[in-house]
Amino acid sequence: MAITVRTLASERAMREVSSATRAQEASLRKVSSGQRVERAADGTAALATALNLAARQRAYEVAARNGHQAMGMLDLVDDGAASIADHLIRLRALTVKGSTDLVATDARTHLHEEARTLVASVDDVATTTRWGETSLLDAARTLRVKVSIDNDAAQDITVQLRDLSASGLGLASLDLRTRTTAEAGIATVDQALHTLNSARAEIGAFAGRVDHALSLVADMRMRYAEATSRLTDVDLGAEVASLVHHQVLASAGIAVALQARALPQDVLSLLRGSPSGSAARKPATAPRSTPTSRRIVPTGSTTPRATVARARATPASMTSGWRSLYTSEDDEAATTTDDTRTTLSATDRPPAPWVRVVVAEDAESGGFVALSVSLTEA
Repeated sequence: MAITVRTLASERAMREVSSATRAQEASLRKVSSGQRVERAADGTAALATALNLAARQRAYEVAARNGHQAMGMLDLVDDGAASIADHLIRLRALTVKGSTDLVATDARTHLHEEARTLVASVDDVATTTRWGETSLLDAARTLRVKVSIDNDAAQDITVQLRDLSASGLGLASLDLRTRTTAEAGIATVDQALHTLNSARAEIGAFAGRVDHALSLVADMRMRYAEATSRLTDVDLGAEVASLVHHQVLASAGIAVALQARALPQDVLSLLRGSPSGSAARKPATAPRSTPTSRRIVPTGSTTPRATVARARATPASMTSGWRSLYTSEDDEAATTTDDTRTTLSATDRPPAPWVRVVVAEDAESGGFVALSVSLTEA
């Protein structure tokens, strides 16, 4: 491969690092959201299909609510019809009671008044049986229940409610003031009961149809939810494995980029006329000087009083990074000790005043540092 001044290898490595980093970000976004398709960039066809499926799923949820409301309305109608049935049962008993000549005139009058009260109560029940603002029993009505999601009236459920008011049941002319009219009232009440029973049978049939429609809607909603999940939900196991894969690629790419950036140093070493490699870049080690002596003279005196030698301790004798060195006038008598402070012996000590010097050596670099210089008479 030719040697150039352009860092193409480094740029290529950084491009791979950037690609791996983008893949990591995408994997982290998918794992955190749980969605494989979130944007159009993740797949336009998949996103469009997922949106259509989600729309139909939501529509089925609304259709299910419509069906449950219809069931509630039909239950309310049946409750009102049951209350009217109780009134008709009592009216049937009153008509039978008034059909005999053994009933006194005052008693017959009371029978007639009770019958008319029951008829008025039937009207009250029919008027007050409401779903929202709609009366359900005071007139014949046709209600359409939307339990499908398409614009198709054939799929809707049409609920027909009968008029269960007093006039609708034929009770408006009921009269128990005579035996003859009471006998005619028996047939009238029987016809009202027949009409009521037919109405309740129709209500039960409509309720069963709505219930079956609700079961179908629930199944369809579940199927659409499953289809949407298969299309949009992320496979966490595969995505986590992909995330780890791209993390490794990013780390390896960064390491390679650092190595690639060192390649131009070879070109610079050629320009400098020195060989490349670690040996060329390693700084030369300065030669160490042999131990020497330095004389320290007190202020105002020209007579040497003591000598400090730059002697070095051997590695075997070193117990810490720093050692204290002391010596007398004779360089050959240089010694090393572990004491933090030591004075010269009496035989080696020059006449007072004399200088006491403490020198420390760094075991790693071999350098020396004067820790203290002082005059003493002792």
